[in-house]
Amino acid sequence: MSTMKVIKIEPHSYCQGVVRAFLIAKKAKERFPSKPIYLLGSLVHNEAAIKTLLDEGFIILDERDGDLKDALEKVPSGSVVIFSAHGHPESYSRIASEKGLLALDASCQKVKENLERIKSYLSLGREIVYLGEKGHLEAKAALSFGDKVHFLDAKDLESFDFASLKDLAPVLITQTTLSDEEVNIGSAFLLSKVPSAFTIDTRCDSTKKRQLAIISVGIEADLFVILGSLTSNNTMELVHLARSSHPEARIIRALDLAELKKFDLHKNHVAALSSGASTSPETYNECLEYLERY
Repeated sequence: MSTMKVIKIEPHSYCQGVVRAFLIAKKAKERFPSKPIYLLGSLVHNEAAIKTLLDEGFIILDERDGDLKDALEKVPSGSVVIFSAHGHPESYSRIASEKGLLALDASCQKVKENLERIKSYLSLGREIVYLGEKGHLEAKAALSFGDKVHFLDAKDLESFDFASLKDLAPVLITQTTLSDEEVNIGSAFLLSKVPSAFTIDTRCDSTKKRQLAIISVGIEADLFVILGSLTSNNTMELVHLARSSHPEARIIRALDLAELKKFDLHKNHVAALSSGASTSPETYNECLEYLERY
């Protein structure tokens, strides 16, 4: 008889942006069964999810293997290329067009809105301070608009170059996957130096809801299982929030059921199960059933 009580943290599994990205990939395979289909950048940040695409014949151009612009320029003409859910510089679309590639955009709608917002403010002569994670594809897309977009590293605020900022009232735009803590601390830091800065919390609703749900779990939970990849910023933020808001609980991050099974959970009695936005419903349900039988 199971002694493990499991609290399902909602929302979980794929967010709407990830569902849309996979749908675009699936439809591309149906429309162009004989064409090579390249995914520019990890479509989503989850190795298990990406493996399913590799198994179906998609070609992954991973940002960790080198510059994506160089990779795009080497894609054979006539191929299909899908831009990842995390956004991409506008120059990539131009390169794809010039090379005669059929480009499909799987960018998350919220990411698109952020990029359009940046373009709009820049057209009004404003400067942007972009609060994000160094090296993230979403941040790279935002910074591609030029030197009027200034990067504020959420993990290293003090590195910001205020001398390069000429606008007395810059607009702060935030990466969609940041935590409340990062947004609040980053905003306060900028405002302490530039009091007239205009701050906008541009995170996605799914990110906010997942993070709030983690914080809101009662003290009865002595175990938090966060499903997702080490490469997923939104997953690792959930891990961080679970640790900071529930310091007495045990926190486990696992990609899938195989990784979860490596942990001895016999000393735990109440598990809270959450996931990043790139974890499949199948993985979540497998892990839920496993914990409920433990």
